[in-house]
Amino acid sequence: MNLLYILSDITFQYSNWFILLAVLLSGLYALGMYYKDNSFGELSAKLNYRLGFLRFVAVLIICLLLLSPVIRSSITQSEQPIVVLAQDNSESIGRNMSEEQLKDYKENYKALKATLDQKYTLKEFSFGGTVKEGNNFDLSDKATNMSQFMQEMYDLFSNQNIGTIIWATDGIYNQGSNPLYLGSKLNTPIFSIALGDTVPKKDLIIKKIYNNQIAYLGDKFNVQIDLSAINCGAASTKLTVSSKGKKLIDQRINIENNDFFTTQEVTLEAQKSGVQKFTVSVSNIEGESTKANNTKNFYIDVLDARQKILLLAESPHPDIAAFRRTIDNNKNYTLRAQSAAAAAATAATAVFLASDQQEDDSEWLRDSAYATKGGVAAAVVVGWAAHVQLGVLPPTDNHMYPTEAADIAASADVLVSMLG
Repeated sequence: MNLLYILSDITFQYSNWFILLAVLLSGLYALGMYYKDNSFGELSAKLNYRLGFLRFVAVLIICLLLLSPVIRSSITQSEQPIVVLAQDNSESIGRNMSEEQLKDYKENYKALKATLDQKYTLKEFSFGGTVKEGNNFDLSDKATNMSQFMQEMYDLFSNQNIGTIIWATDGIYNQGSNPLYLGSKLNTPIFSIALGDTVPKKDLIIKKIYNNQIAYLGDKFNVQIDLSAINCGAASTKLTVSSKGKKLIDQRINIENNDFFTTQEVTLEAQKSGVQKFTVSVSNIEGESTKANNTKNFYIDVLDARQKILLLAESPHPDIAAFRRTIDNNKNYTLRAQSAAAAAATAATAVFLASDQQEDDSEWLRDSAYATKGGVAAAVVVGWAAHVQLGVLPPTDNHMYPTEAADIAASADVLVSMLG
């Protein structure tokens, strides 16, 4: 219950002796105005008393106002202290309780809530991965961030009359910082309802995976894996990295003590383009409390940035093989070799089919550049020159037989698709 008190008083900027002087002067002034005044005949006596009193009050008020009175009001509000009751809503709470134990705990929690609500202003929260007002007891959060809860309480109640914080938790957090660093900021007592088993469970955990977001096809990239183990001393586990069911990395890790932590760095190769899924897993250890944190996935976008090169040759030559070996050694290029005669026929035909009539060779070459796409234009010019040099096509022959046009048009489609 909140109580509100309002107190008011009047003070003057001058000494209280001036108030007595004002009363005396007002009385003398009223007395002088109406004493033995017979202006109203038989009614003079009674009427003079009344008019004299009104005159006295009026003059007194004027005198008091000349003394600069100040009216001061004091408001006192009494509030009940705020008590925060919070419940850890993570899965670990329900996992350490049987159904009967959980039922009894919920009943005791409701009884405590009812008792606190009678005496204090009760605020109820639940926390896990996020902080929520109220409590539905679903115990489904996969993360526990206790420092976020303490920061939220500081933001909400740091300037209010908070009495205490009571939270029910097992004390296990896997996100955020240590809540003790933020609890001292509130300057209020914190009481804990201890839940769960105080003995640490045997558990093997893949805590974090550090990897690049993108990689280029054919490149190798490194992946860092943080692995921790609790109460698993003198045991061993097998770290596996796989993709689409194929094992890429398989190595054994020896756990040296009960509070074990290690960072393993593995090297993988981007063998296929597109978004690739990789799975990191560790083999189970006998007696583990949970196996849900023994596997994690990560994704890498593999980009194919290789450039395509078409190598044209008029006839077989040893230099062609040398060029091919040199270019093939560079992973950023993809090479395809073809005879110039075949490429010339397909490229030249593509231009002839796109143009009705050409008057000379220069116009034919100019039209060929407009009639082709991307890198095909260069192949058309080279192909036309080689074809003329071989004597297969006259330089200014602007007409073709239908059968020749059909055959060469089919070859042109092959060249265009090959050049991509």
